[in-house]
Amino acid sequence: GKTTSALKQFAESGKKVMILPSAWLSSHTSFRDDSMAFADFDDMVYVETAKNPNYKKQIDEALKSNQKVIVSVSLFQPNKKYFKPLKEIYNDDKFVVVDEGDHAAWTRKKRLVLNYILDGKKHGKMILISMSGTNIARMVTGCDKLDGYVQSTYMALEKTQKNIVKRSYVKLQLDKTDKYVANLTEEDYFSYNKVIANPNKSSNFIIERTKALVGKNENKAYKNLNLHTIFNEDPNCIMEFVNGTKEQMVSYANIVRKALKDWRVEVLNSDFTSNKKAQDQIKTAIAEAKNQKLDGVWIVSNTMGSRSFSIPEIQATLISYDNGGMDPTIQKMSRSLTPGKLWNGKTKKTGYIITMSI
Repeated sequence: GKTTSALKQFAESGKKVMILPSAWLSSHTSFRDDSMAFADFDDMVYVETAKNPNYKKQIDEALKSNQKVIVSVSLFQPNKKYFKPLKEIYNDDKFVVVDEGDHAAWTRKKRLVLNYILDGKKHGKMILISMSGTNIARMVTGCDKLDGYVQSTYMALEKTQKNIVKRSYVKLQLDKTDKYVANLTEEDYFSYNKVIANPNKSSNFIIERTKALVGKNENKAYKNLNLHTIFNEDPNCIMEFVNGTKEQMVSYANIVRKALKDWRVEVLNSDFTSNKKAQDQIKTAIAEAKNQKLDGVWIVSNTMGSRSFSIPEIQATLISYDNGGMDPTIQKMSRSLTPGKLWNGKTKKTGYIITMSI
C-alpha cells in the first residue's frame, strides 16, 4: 500500500509535480499503474524522463491543462544536468517520493543526481518522502536530513485491517529425515546451495519434491509436501526463490519443467527480463497459461521480483535457499501477500510462506 498511500498524499498536498527518483526502477511501474487505476487520481498525468528529451514539454502542457504530473526519474542517469527542468521547479510545487529508498546501498553518483534535483529554486518548501519495505537502518544511513519517520509492521496491520491478506507460515519436512540426518556428518548434510550449484546432479530430488508439492507424487516419503492439504484448494501459482547464478537458475527451471509438464515455468533473471518488466512478464504468463488450460505458473527467481512486484495470483512463496539475510528474506516472503483475485477467481484471504527442511 505504499504506492497508493503516497499518491493519495500527493493528491491532498496542493503540490503540482510528484518526482520519483529511484534506483529500483520497477517501482515506477507501480506508480504508473496505480495512478491510472483509481478515480482519485484521474487528474494526474504520468511522464517518463528516460529516453524522452521532450519530457519538459509534456510536463508544461499538463500543468497548463491544470493537471498534476508524476515524473519518473532514474538515478542511473550519468548526466545529472539532464534533470535541470526538474531542478528548476519551485519547491512549492515539488512532492518528491523516493521509493525503495535504501540510501545506504546507493553509490555516490546516485546521491549526486538526487541532490541535484532537490537543490533547486528555494521558493517555499518541498515535501520529501522516502519509502521502503526494508529495515529502517538501511533507509536512514546516508540520508542527509531526517525530520521523522513512520513505521508500520505487517503484524500490526493483520490485527487492525479487516481485508488484509493473512500470513500463514508453513514448514514442510520429508518423512523420516531425523534418522537420515543423525547418520550424517555436517559436511554431508543436504543443502540447497549444493542443489542449485549442480541442478542436474540433484535432478531426481528436484523432480520428486516438485511433483509432491503439487500432489502428483505417490512416494510415501514425499506425501507430507502436498500443498493441496495446506491451501484447501489447488496450487496453481507459486513463486520459488533460489540462490544461484543465471545459468544455474535456467538448469533448475528446466528440471522443474520435467516435473510440471502441465505448468508454465517462468525464470526471472536479467537474461530474460528486467526488474521493471518482470511484473508484466508474469501477468502475461498467467493470462496465457489460463488460455492454454494449463494447471498453473511456477516462478523461479533469485532476487528479481522481491520488491515492487505485485501479483495477486501468487498463493505461496517457497524459500529454497540456505542462510541469507533476514530483511531480504522478509521482502521475498511478502510476494504472496498481494491482495486481489486468485487464479480461480476467489478473493485471496491467506498468503503462504513455505520453507522446507531436510
